[in-house]
Amino acid sequence: MSDYFEDYLRIYEISKSINEQNIDTIPLKDLQMITILLKDKIQRQSIEINELRKEIKTTKSLNSDINPLSITSFIAIDFETATYKRMACQLGIVKVENRQIVDEKIYLIQPPNNYFDSGCLNVHGINPSITKNSPTFRDLWPEIKHYFNDTPVVAHNAAFDIDVLKTNCTYYNLSLPELTTFCTCQIHNNLTLPDTCALYNIELKNHHNALEDARACAKIFIHHIKVINSLKNIRAKESDQTRKEKNSAYFKPASRTISSEALKQDLSSVVNPDNFFYNKKVVITGVFETFPIREDLALKLKEMGADVCTSISKKTNIVIYGEGFGPAKMQKVTDLNSEGCNIILLDENELRKTLI
Repeated sequence: MSDYFEDYLRIYEISKSINEQNIDTIPLKDLQMITILLKDKIQRQSIEINELRKEIKTTKSLNSDINPLSITSFIAIDFETATYKRMACQLGIVKVENRQIVDEKIYLIQPPNNYFDSGCLNVHGINPSITKNSPTFRDLWPEIKHYFNDTPVVAHNAAFDIDVLKTNCTYYNLSLPELTTFCTCQIHNNLTLPDTCALYNIELKNHHNALEDARACAKIFIHHIKVINSLKNIRAKESDQTRKEKNSAYFKPASRTISSEALKQDLSSVVNPDNFFYNKKVVITGVFETFPIREDLALKLKEMGADVCTSISKKTNIVIYGEGFGPAKMQKVTDLNSEGCNIILLDENELRKTLI
């Protein structure tokens, strides 16, 4: 999974230099370098585009129809490649059963003619002298093909690894079963493998070692399933609590709505401006025994000159909270007050006293 960050950085530095100077002052060797690097970049992108087109036609959707939460057993794989055409030179396989790692394998693979493109070699450090006595992918396939039978395959940037697998099978005329695949890179919004490992506090000692990367991928997928299941359980409990609240005597969904009319501040109709809520921005959250219909409370506050709002901001002066108040709103009050705001919190008892 090579990147060419240093090359691109060099292109950027030279391009910036060209923008800041007369082109005649740029050393010829720099101009030659940027030309070579850009040509190489275009060539690599052209190869990748063609491979992606093939991937779209031949690969089952990486976001499989199978719910990942139902997956208990799978294999995680990672390929390192010898060439831009994605001929493999190393493969890591991690087998997971009941969401526990039970087996790990790493294989060196001799690419065709034991040839390596320099850009690939620089990524993982594997070179022809290391693979000269290793089996070709064709020779290795009988030993590993059982891993791919009726087992979901997980990879980080699965489009790449599955294409490497298919490319090598095609090159050696080997049959490959239909695969169900999951991509931990897609699941985590295209985070790199090191960044995704950091998210879950997973150790990654030797990035671009195929077994290290496959092991990290397996752990990421296991953690992802655990996190999603935990959130699912929390949401189920919250839904149950919400149902109980909705069955209470004074809680009805419509009772929480406030009309646009009640949200329009009108200071001209205030009889006594000398009150606690006059010209204050007020937010209401939760439900109240005294005001089971939130609209009634909003209109009462409007009569006193309050500017009733539905969301909390730095301009908010008062938040009135009742039973079942929104925790996100309360957290926002805490955060804003820690930043120097002075938002006043009133519970229902304090509200009653203020309205007397």
